[in-house]
Amino acid sequence: MGVGKTSTALGAYHRRLAYRIGKPKAITATARKIAILVYRVLRGDIDYCDPGVDAYEAQHRTRTLRNLRNRAQRLGFALLNLESGQLLQGEASQEAALLDGRAHLPSTRSPKPFAERDSKSVW
Repeated sequence: MGVGKTSTALGAYHRRLAYRIGKPKAITATARKIAILVYRVLRGDIDYCDPGVDAYEAQHRTRTLRNLRNRAQRLGFALLNLESGQLLQGEASQEAALLDGRAHLPSTRSPKPFAERDSKSVW
């Protein structure tokens, strides 16, 4: 059985990469990750215990939300929970709402009136 079909953190990692960059590159990246883990275990640096798919997905969800918040802030937006109408500040329950599709990015800046827009800009 290949690692992509297992219910482990490495399996979830492989499936996520395979979707994003294709199976051949995902196989190479996952094999490298496994080789590094084996080397570190044999060297005695770590005692590997697979955290499981749920832990990997939770870590990925947190990382995605943090990156999304930073990107929104750089672009002048804020994240809004559609159910409560509150700005997302980092609570775990709100992170899940965002990634389940119940939240979106509202603009924190007002658009220019049509007459004030630059004729060269595509809006």
